[in-house]
Amino acid sequence: MKTFIYKKYSPRPNILHLYEHVVSIHIHEQLRKMGYYCYVDYAIKAQTHDQGLATITIEVYNSMLETEWSDLLLWNFEITDALIQIAYYQFLAEEGVLFTVKNANLKEELEVEHSNGWQTTKNIDTPKDISGKDDTALVASSKDIPLLSYDIVLNFQKKEVAKESYHDALLTLGHNIQVHLSNKKGYYRSEFSVIGNEIKLSFQVIELLSNTLGQSDSLIATGVIEELIESEALDVFIDAKKARQLNAISISTFVA
Repeated sequence: MKTFIYKKYSPRPNILHLYEHVVSIHIHEQLRKMGYYCYVDYAIKAQTHDQGLATITIEVYNSMLETEWSDLLLWNFEITDALIQIAYYQFLAEEGVLFTVKNANLKEELEVEHSNGWQTTKNIDTPKDISGKDDTALVASSKDIPLLSYDIVLNFQKKEVAKESYHDALLTLGHNIQVHLSNKKGYYRSEFSVIGNEIKLSFQVIELLSNTLGQSDSLIATGVIEELIESEALDVFIDAKKARQLNAISISTFVA
């Protein structure tokens, strides 16, 4: 395993936090296009700290990805309106507070952060607070926004395979479904569990997305399952024949 750690400072903590979401989404999607899957080939932890510091830690488990990994994945890409929108939905759901764009072009503000790049580091230090008080591009109001709890439950057929390997296969499926749904729909990932033959994914979602919950989510989940099976990513846990039989017999959604 190889670990890559990056850090970035900014006097504008709100823009920095939104930018951290933008970069995290991009890395996940780019690695997926390259044929790598989270919790099989890599894991990402992205965090914005109170002191005006953002960090991204990438753990790489695949030796081929180690050779293909490039720091350019963090900044050699275009920040699109669609990417900003998804990141903004995640950001609002995480914060639970309404943020408004004031006297600024949000895309231009994010591109300023983007142009400053990231620093490689061996440790995540906690600096003195450098965050400014005049983060005028993205301003938090005193108004909390309504959040919904959204659960997706997938039930699978019981397999006659070792319990540990079957559990690990379901864990991998669940993580990848959760990440992909979050990055496609703007849900904020909260809890995740595998019990027996059941995967339960939980999200926090802004009320604005209430009318779209459940729409296409089952299709997206099924697509991720099929993609991981075809890529042979699950073969490290269960043999290929059993992996190809690993289909969800029911996918249910619940909104609270």
